[in-house]
Amino acid sequence: MKSWPAVAVKPWAARRIGGKLWPAYGLSDKQMMEFRGNPVDYAEQLAGSRIPLLNVVCRKDQAVPPAENTEVLAAPFFDS
Repeated sequence: MKSWPAVAVKPWAARRIGGKLWPAYGLSDKQMMEFRGNPVDYAEQLAGSRIPLLNVVCRKDQAVPPAENTEVLAAPFFDS
């Protein structure tokens, strides 16, 4: 959720979306940005466990930039 375009690019949208979404998960804005429960946070463990990963992505995606999402998640799979 941290790299959602509305959160990363438009602070007003982050307040509008986050103001309703984060509390549903019991998180403040600060806790949300520090949250370490997304798949990218466990990429090295997943790669080390040899758990297969299929991720379909468009390299030209501007809404969900691959460099901030898929590439971060995939890197440990290619390094291991």
